[in-house]
Amino acid sequence: LKYSLEEAQRHDISQINPIKKKIKTLTDERNSIKNSSKNATITIEKPFTGLNTIIFALNNGDELIYKTSPKEYEPFYLELNEDKITLHPVNKTITLN
Repeated sequence: LKYSLEEAQRHDISQINPIKKKIKTLTDERNSIKNSSKNATITIEKPFTGLNTIIFALNNGDELIYKTSPKEYEPFYLELNEDKITLHPVNKTITLN
């Protein structure tokens, strides 16, 4: 679309606005997908039994790991800050760049 916009600016001004709208729509959609993890919810419909390992994996290869006990486990959640992600109740933290 970048090249289509450049061509429209040179040859067909009437196509500039539709191309800009398409670029904005795709950019918004991409940002929505990238930011969706900030609002993600994990729902467990059936309790875990036995030892379980829950792994939160980031795109850069970092992982936050929560291992449950054989009989029960505490509720777990992620705390998101500008510069880090912390997995509670184990308080494991990954620093973001």
